[in-house]
Amino acid sequence: MDGSLPDAATIWRRWLVLASAYTATGRTDCSMDAEGTVSFRDPTQGWWRMRWVAGQRAVIWGAAPGEPVISRDDLLDLVPDWAVGDRDAGKLNQDATAFVIWYRRGHWGAVARAPRLPGCLLEDATLIEAVAAEFPQAPAKAVAALVAAPSLAALAALTRSRQAAEVLDRGLDDTAGLSATATEHLREAIHAQMRAARELGDRGHPKRPSLLRQWAAVNLDGVRFRFAVHLSDQALHVSSTTAGLTETEQRSLANVLLEIRETERRPDAGAWLFGRVKASGRSISLERAYDHWPSWYSPANPAGQPRPEALAREMNRRAPVWVPGWSVLLPRR
Repeated sequence: MDGSLPDAATIWRRWLVLASAYTATGRTDCSMDAEGTVSFRDPTQGWWRMRWVAGQRAVIWGAAPGEPVISRDDLLDLVPDWAVGDRDAGKLNQDATAFVIWYRRGHWGAVARAPRLPGCLLEDATLIEAVAAEFPQAPAKAVAALVAAPSLAALAALTRSRQAAEVLDRGLDDTAGLSATATEHLREAIHAQMRAARELGDRGHPKRPSLLRQWAAVNLDGVRFRFAVHLSDQALHVSSTTAGLTETEQRSLANVLLEIRETERRPDAGAWLFGRVKASGRSISLERAYDHWPSWYSPANPAGQPRPEALAREMNRRAPVWVPGWSVLLPRR
């Protein structure tokens, strides 16, 4: 693969800026479609499209005049399925796609030799010229600021176009343009890494919080049970391994755990993701998992699986030392 290509995040940044600028001025040769894919078309050089995939991955495909079309079989056999799924392959073949390149873990891979990308996607200086041409009255500093660090505030300094803002805002979200196939594969990869991970360290909370002991003293007497949950934002999901409590007791204990979790939340280390209460009949204890998916939690239904978006919000609250390695697969926001 051509080592002269920038990293995917840099190309994506430039593409979003250009698509936003062109959308604001009514040009259609660089745009974003309803699925979040950005495209660029040149009447003489061909066309290029890019999809950003959560987890710092990306795929670019396109065609140039005279280039042979990649077969559907080669698309399925030679390209990672997170980049081109079964449903994508037929569409790409019908569009006469001549190359596919993908970015993962800091490296580009390719099927067929990719034509050179437009200069505005390879160099900030060329992109600045292209954007400045669309907004000739805009201050040079404002154009440069948008190119260097795209944001809705930087775009507003050039245009009040709602459509342009929507393009940029969607593109800054990792999940824009994520196909159903890629979404499922990414979720599975996140969950697999969460199951294999270990806790980063003890947060120093007691195994028998006073609030839990008070609840047990009032509500239970000599009862043996286990109650495992996953907390996502403020939603609580009960594990299928839970046993020994009535539905009313489960609801009551769930409220106690929500309160304990918020009380124990640390600004630097965040809040726990999974919790298990065990009662032996004489004592009660709470086990917490902040950084991994423990074996004792089994979702009762798909809604109880950890959601990447909620996990991302939790990780964004934590100091870097308390962020597990699998978080690199999460959406950026």
